[in-house]
Amino acid sequence: MESDTRWHSEVRPEWSGHTWRSLEASAPPVLVAEARIWADAPVGVLYVYSGSISKAYGFAVAVSQRAEETLCREHGSRDGLLAVGLLDELSMPDDPDPDHTERARQEHPLYSAADTRTGYLYRYGERLAEAGLALLRLPPSGDPDGVLDQVADRRRGWHRPTLVASVVPPAKVTPAYGGRIGWRLGFAEADGTPIGQSTADAAALDLDMPPG
Repeated sequence: MESDTRWHSEVRPEWSGHTWRSLEASAPPVLVAEARIWADAPVGVLYVYSGSISKAYGFAVAVSQRAEETLCREHGSRDGLLAVGLLDELSMPDDPDPDHTERARQEHPLYSAADTRTGYLYRYGERLAEAGLALLRLPPSGDPDGVLDQVADRRRGWHRPTLVASVVPPAKVTPAYGGRIGWRLGFAEADGTPIGQSTADAAALDLDMPPG
């Protein structure tokens, strides 16, 4: 696992020290055990919470390495298997490709910079939606560009495993991101009431208050 260059590249070099091996050596055994259960059979959402996004994301990065190994054994290849989305850092300019906008406008006069921006955001989300395993780092609230909604919707519909790191406590996911995203990530309302006809099925780890 330590020599998995594709994984190292996807999570970025500055985070590649957060391996499964290092997690086993440093994290509370009860959290490691829970993470191992999910990583050895990745299904649905594993939501990793801490008041420190670095702590939550570092833990999720380590779990992604073991989960990717599991899926690699099933699929026989790592190509396109893991996709990382740092949604808390997502910042798209008003016109990410002015040359494209101008060319498109020559053929379609009503085409605008907003159309180019929407297309770029969709393609960014599409990669995260289609990956065999997605690792998402969420902002503290909201989804202004709709990328999280797009990704969560398609991944839930396709039953693809998703790792999430956030500073939002599990009980506050729905108030922070809205009922539709809360449901798509596998959460209930803040008071525990199911959203629609579905039961909450997300697995959640609280790094700040480990069980036991």
